[in-house]
Amino acid sequence: MYGVYIASRGLSQRASGTPTVASAVVFQQTLRGRALQLATRREYSRAELRKKLAVEAESPQQLETLLDDLVLQGFLSDARFAESRVNARTGRYGSRRIARELQEKGVPSELIAEAMAGCAVNDLSTARSLWLRKFGARPVNMREKARQIRFLSARGFSLDVIRRMLEEHLTIRAIKPLEIQFSAEG
Repeated sequence: MYGVYIASRGLSQRASGTPTVASAVVFQQTLRGRALQLATRREYSRAELRKKLAVEAESPQQLETLLDDLVLQGFLSDARFAESRVNARTGRYGSRRIARELQEKGVPSELIAEAMAGCAVNDLSTARSLWLRKFGARPVNMREKARQIRFLSARGFSLDVIRRMLEEHLTIRAIKPLEIQFSAEG
């Protein structure tokens, strides 16, 4: 027996119990159904969801009405999207890159500022942990230093943060052997 047809869902079920899409059933979704399907998978900004659904909408007014309805029902929230994106990206990227990504997704600037402030992004410590994980050793020449700076810059850290982190690390590495040497003599 290959499967049992489940009429209410438009699915067939294998003997193992895992559902598969029945090839004989063509499931036509409404615009609202598609929006809810997308919104339940992950958080979307209003602009991002508008872009995904624009192809399927009959008119821009219909789409805006649907998006307003989703916001009122709590299925769609730019603030929630911004907060979740900031929390997901904090340990891997700097605040400049996270803010730029949110801006590209259509999140208003006041919500970006709120999300960034609420997360307490510390660029210096994040840059330090990324640098230690990726390189772990100070640059031996200018080419290696440029490579490390490019890596951190692409991750969204300002040049000031990168400079402070590299100077701090170079200073710590230079002082530690001297302290050991002085303590051994004295």
